[in-house]
Amino acid sequence: LCEAGWEVDVVAGYPHHGQRKPYEGYTRRPWEVVEQRDGYRLIRTWHVISESTSIAMRALVFATQSLGGALAPAAVASADVVLVFGPPLFGPALACLGKLRHGARLVNVIHDIHPDIAIELGYVSNRGLILAARGVEQFQYRIADVSVVLTEGFRDRLVERGVSPDRI
Repeated sequence: LCEAGWEVDVVAGYPHHGQRKPYEGYTRRPWEVVEQRDGYRLIRTWHVISESTSIAMRALVFATQSLGGALAPAAVASADVVLVFGPPLFGPALACLGKLRHGARLVNVIHDIHPDIAIELGYVSNRGLILAARGVEQFQYRIADVSVVLTEGFRDRLVERGVSPDRI
């Protein structure tokens, strides 16, 4: 995108995978521009980091990464497009704040269908939680201007869920 002349801001959490704490040299402010590289600005956002690998803790990490990303539009002067790669459910749902703040188009890139994967693997079985997750899932599909999927199977699943084929 930078090579095509676009100004690009990337919003991401702090790198921590493998050591469960921020890599050396990263602070944990609510957001900060920590890197300028290859023509784009990288904005790192605060989130919970934990040594626990439980589903509840992973969900909390995802949720706080998403919340940090949702607050980041305040650090971005303007946007024409918000491109979101998850995390599952939380990220795309909260990316709507960037869409609304900037009047931008929202592109939702879907790597896995959630909450299906958590349900099918047996990580989530509580009926109320499943209904709430399905509601968030439907919201993310409705708010996105377009959803990008990796496979025809994902496309078919979204169409089954009521997403118009011309928005996939």
